[in-house]
Amino acid sequence: MTAPTQNQGPGHGRLILAACGLLADVTALVTLVKQGAELIPVTLVCVAFLAGFLGLLAPPKPLKVAGAVLLVGGLIGAVLLIGSAQGSRRDDTAAPSSTTRSTPSAAQQTPQDQPATIAEPEPQQATTTRAAAPPTTRSSSRPAGGVYDLVAYTPVEFGNGHSSVNEISIGNEPNPFPSSIKGYYSSSAADPNNRRTWLTGGKCTRLTVSVGKDTASPKSGGTGRFSVKANDVEIAFKEATIGDAPQRIDLDITGVSRLTLFDTRGGQDAYNAWGTPQVHCSAPPGKAK
Repeated sequence: MTAPTQNQGPGHGRLILAACGLLADVTALVTLVKQGAELIPVTLVCVAFLAGFLGLLAPPKPLKVAGAVLLVGGLIGAVLLIGSAQGSRRDDTAAPSSTTRSTPSAAQQTPQDQPATIAEPEPQQATTTRAAAPPTTRSSSRPAGGVYDLVAYTPVEFGNGHSSVNEISIGNEPNPFPSSIKGYYSSSAADPNNRRTWLTGGKCTRLTVSVGKDTASPKSGGTGRFSVKANDVEIAFKEATIGDAPQRIDLDITGVSRLTLFDTRGGQDAYNAWGTPQVHCSAPPGKAK
């Protein structure tokens, strides 16, 4: 009865060692997988390790040698797998995926996290390389352009007796009017001598002029009539004698294509005077003299 018990002792010891080897093998398998190693290579290493451990426990010497070789190979494989898994984890840490890392919004950033705001320089104005463009917003009743002296531009129609003068005095006004017109021919509706017409082409909005008798006339009698026509239709007139003060004409001529100044006088009357006739236009009222 005692002999069988002694024969079973080594068998039970090997079984316990095999169980411990299997437990260690499973533990190594779980640890390697957690380290990030691939499951199939880990399984092969664990099988080699377990087979080597069992080979060492076997009685035949060749199996012990084979077991030792498998154990060494399993250990080398385990070391390589651990090193590979750790290298992959370092790579993942160094280069985080753009899909898993999010940038906090501006509302979530702390003052230390928020990037500094650097004011960008304003673009240089175009005036450094070219002339500034004229304003685009303008009054509809006053187009862009300027004020033009009518006597500086050639009329398209004219009659006898209208002469341009550098200046002229009207009535009792002490200061003469520059860039003016003197009407000195006998002129009437039937014989319209003292007249000029300019093509304003709808580019002008306003006419200003002072009218009356020329104080330097050789005669002092008579009444002069001063008529302004837009597109050959009279839109305003004034009458004056030698003793009258200058009378101001200020007219809206928006859309007028033909502008005419026409005055009448008798042959023995004092000369008529148009003091500084000017137009406000977006372009000159004709060809400059």
